Amino acid sequence: LTIINEGARRGFNCQSGMHDNLHDIAVKLCVSADGTISAAKSTALRLPYSGLCETPQARTSRLDGQQLTPDLIRLLAERLGGKAGCTHLFDLSADCLRLFAF
Repeated sequence: LTIINEGARRGFNCQSGMHDNLHDIAVKLCVSADGTISAAKSTALRLPYSGLCETPQARTSRLDGQQLTPDLIRLLAERLGGKAGCTHLFDLSADCLRLFAF
């Protein structure tokens, strides 16, 4: 977590990662001072299931423009989870965003 304090732009850069023998995944996003998510991105250098795990990685940008609310878990489930989602992206994003209370 790093603080953004550049002119009118105020907020936080957040990142979380999973690096083990099967995965090398990172999630990065910005949270503005008013609780709006932007620049949501995931990178995956190593994934366990070729052809299955790549698609959910592209869904991370679905968090852009979303406002943090007490209903954060449902937001993450809708944007990153579900049958075609990735539990690791969900968990990594939740790790970043649970630090905030808006």
